[in-house]
Amino acid sequence: YLCHVLWPLPRGPSQLYLIDLGRVQKHSCWTARRWIAKDLAQLLYSAKDCTRAEQLRFLRTYLQRPLCKADRYWIRCLHWKAARIGRHT
Repeated sequence: YLCHVLWPLPRGPSQLYLIDLGRVQKHSCWTARRWIAKDLAQLLYSAKDCTRAEQLRFLRTYLQRPLCKADRYWIRCLHWKAARIGRHT
């Protein structure tokens, strides 16, 4: 899943792009959040060699806001899902 991450060269703008054209469709709010969580967990599993700080920096960049206490539960869910992906891979 790391092949879905586009990061411009160091000389370019400081932006990160995630692409997964298979998911481009309209969903209900709940369904969309479920697919987002699944995709992020798959990226997390693929990036298991990254440090915890790098993972959190990526999530902060992806969300385009600072992380808060309310994000802790969601982050734990992402780690749980990534571990589950690892067990059946």
